[in-house]
Amino acid sequence: MKNKFEQTSQPIPEQIRERMLKEPEYLPSHGDIRIAFPTQKEWSDYRVEVDFHELLNKEFLAALSDYLAKRITAYGGTKEHPVVILEAGAGDGRLTHFLCQGLEERTKGKFRIVAVDIGEWIPNPPFPVENIDYKEALKEHKPAIVICSWMRPRTDWTADFRGQKSVKEYILIGEKYGGASGRDWETWGVKLNVDSGGPIERPETAPYKVDGFESFDLEDISQHQIACTDYPPLEHEHSHTVSFRRKS
Repeated sequence: MKNKFEQTSQPIPEQIRERMLKEPEYLPSHGDIRIAFPTQKEWSDYRVEVDFHELLNKEFLAALSDYLAKRITAYGGTKEHPVVILEAGAGDGRLTHFLCQGLEERTKGKFRIVAVDIGEWIPNPPFPVENIDYKEALKEHKPAIVICSWMRPRTDWTADFRGQKSVKEYILIGEKYGGASGRDWETWGVKLNVDSGGPIERPETAPYKVDGFESFDLEDISQHQIACTDYPPLEHEHSHTVSFRRKS
């Protein structure tokens, strides 16, 4: 017989939403998010109150940390010569904060991660973010890996990433076409089919290919993503994680 004072282990939607709103350190699971937003009304209300693009969750951060740990090893990261990771346009710094935690567990001391942003949208971020333009940060920190989550709409930064000789790889998180995250052609190497409106992906003349990079869709990571344009039941649909690596 169940004790009437026994607490249920089932999360309460209102409590999850409250923590997501007020606790920057709180990282919900994918399942918790689905519980918190069972209908489009709760989702829409949350989106009105919180301006976000990517809804971070435990599974997504674990998968991205796993991937980065492997790349750190591939690039020869050591405690004496750590691999430098730069998050450009880091906003509130949450992504870098949780990645730092994840990477410390997987590859302690073999990396250094820095978040940078000019602070236009979030002047007082809850986590450490250097108030510096990403172009200056590329020159100052000389990163081997650059991460950019939801690049500003219809703006391309990737030419600058590729132009920095230290950069061996950059990772983009966001929508691959439609202009919500970067530019279709310049950023992602995607053109739209004028007949269907759908994408024609990565023609051979894409800027990143011309500059000596190749792309890899990281579906093991993307499958855990929840974007602002997804709706209940919050299945992965819109946002993706893609790696662009410099050829040897």
